[in-house]
Amino acid sequence: MTSVSEKVAKAGAFDYQAGRYPEMDAFDLFRGVLKGAMREWPVRPQDIDGLLTHPCGYVSHPDNYVHDRLVSELGIRPTFLETVNMGGQTYLAMVNRASLAISAGQCSAVLCMAGGKFLKPSAGGGEMMARAISHPNLEVPYGTFIPALYGLIATQFMHERNVKPEDLARVAVAARKWALINPKAR
Repeated sequence: MTSVSEKVAKAGAFDYQAGRYPEMDAFDLFRGVLKGAMREWPVRPQDIDGLLTHPCGYVSHPDNYVHDRLVSELGIRPTFLETVNMGGQTYLAMVNRASLAISAGQCSAVLCMAGGKFLKPSAGGGEMMARAISHPNLEVPYGTFIPALYGLIATQFMHERNVKPEDLARVAVAARKWALINPKAR
């Protein structure tokens, strides 16, 4: 049996330079990623028959149909099209979905893309994010916020797997060491 990885290959990647970009809105960032990728890759819009995106915009005003706007801008006719939002695993999920769609014959070339702007916590962004992922009656009135939610998950993980705080600290230190060798890390 042929595995998915034998049928599917990543043809290119494009990384927009990290920054604030106050002169651009969230969709402008999607456009920037799209234009940059098309300049760097040996692929033309007519070669793309699949598109995966994540919602564009802020938590308070997400555009869950950004893929429709991008289809118009690209001038493509996708046979596979989705907006994916799975939190921190969205990008890995996109690659997995693209791989499965190609393997299933739904399409032959999928563009997985994302771009967006996050509000600063001081501008109410932290509270807005907490409200977006917290239960309105059971959590929001008591002040849940993102670090506390991650703390709860980490505590459960440590309890269930007999992991010590030092073990998690080693993971954090290793991630920072990797970031130090990435010139684009911030």
